[in-house]
Amino acid sequence: ADHNVIDYFDPDGPWDFTSIDYTETAYRKMWHPDDPEVASFSGNFPGAEHILNDYGDFGYDTGYYYQPEIHDYANNRVIMLGFHEEEHFQGSIVFDGANDGFPYPVNINTSYQRHFQSGFFFKFDYDVQAIGEGLCTIPLDGGTTRNTLLVRTIYHAEIIFPVVAAIHYEWFDDDGNLIAMIVAPNLAGENVLWNEDTNEITYGGIMALNEFSN
Repeated sequence: ADHNVIDYFDPDGPWDFTSIDYTETAYRKMWHPDDPEVASFSGNFPGAEHILNDYGDFGYDTGYYYQPEIHDYANNRVIMLGFHEEEHFQGSIVFDGANDGFPYPVNINTSYQRHFQSGFFFKFDYDVQAIGEGLCTIPLDGGTTRNTLLVRTIYHAEIIFPVVAAIHYEWFDDDGNLIAMIVAPNLAGENVLWNEDTNEITYGGIMALNEFSN
């Protein structure tokens, strides 16, 4: 899809995703740690309350990965314990050291950085920033407009040397549902898909909610 139809630098919208030609499918699902889908590796993440299964196909391989989490509702935190991904990382990456999670839910004042490390070799950095608020129209039910928060997340992963730098622009509705997203990765040794100085995407995939289920 053409990412240029959405002006993600506009902090207050409106943003309209209905003109995009959707030819791919992406989804997220929650799994209990005891479910057969995740039981083979859930033991790597003791304490996980659920495991998020995320898959996206945006014209390039974004992988198929699982993210174990704890929701600390008392302190408004979601704590990511690492992730499991076979295609590129060949198994589980467990975050160790101090992990106070991510502030949740996000709001217009959201701005923080997080650094995670697993052993000596694997490092993962998050930089999260709320950009603005406005109306977002998505293909759900033939065209649905919701009030949304636009959040930009930049992350870098390295295994001794840099592996990937990726950027997400995400739109969340007032209930915290992710309803639209633009994503672009810069994989080491491959074409650069976004500018790390200006945060501008030169080639990236777009998705927006066209089906919803609990």
